[in-house]
Amino acid sequence: MMGLPTTHQGGALTMKFKQTDAQNQRIEQITTSHLVVGIDMAKETHVAQSTNFRGIVISKRHLSFRILSKVLKN
Repeated sequence: MMGLPTTHQGGALTMKFKQTDAQNQRIEQITTSHLVVGIDMAKETHVAQSTNFRGIVISKRHLSFRILSKVLKN
């Protein structure tokens, strides 16, 4: 294939293309009946907003929330 290298430094580029293909396949499965929720998990207060399958914001309001419990590490 011209312009699409298949291997680079032990196959790292090949892995990247496989991940991109898998991601594209998941995106192609989104239909008009799906609601997509994006979450910004920065800092202590998180924000979520919903969009339709085309990425158009459904509501101008967003949901802000905080995670109050801490994850226990072993």
